[in-house]
Amino acid sequence: MPAPSYPLGTTLSGVSVTVTQQSITVNAYPVCVGAGQINAIMPSNAPLGRVSVLVTYNGATSNPSPANVVSSSFGIITVNGAGFGPGSIQNFVATGVPPTNSPQLTATPGQAEILWGRGP
Repeated sequence: MPAPSYPLGTTLSGVSVTVTQQSITVNAYPVCVGAGQINAIMPSNAPLGRVSVLVTYNGATSNPSPANVVSSSFGIITVNGAGFGPGSIQNFVATGVPPTNSPQLTATPGQAEILWGRGP
């Protein structure tokens, strides 16, 4: 279930996510939650370095999961959306939907490319 509107809250459909490093705990902002996946935005005041992430659902808290928080890191979105395999790269065209670059449909010399990614 996606977040319904802005500003984002710290709980979505009974799910909350906390990020802890020693005595510092901050709340992440869940934007989409489902049975197999939770997407949340890391708050700008999260401590940098190794942290523990906890998910709470309707009062039941998960085991801690280790994570590493960095100040910035660009990541290329993959075609399958799962974080592995070919990157989501499109061959720019002036009109219409740009086709996805592939071994069968490569860019021509000098053609601009659109690279999809996330992160600052």
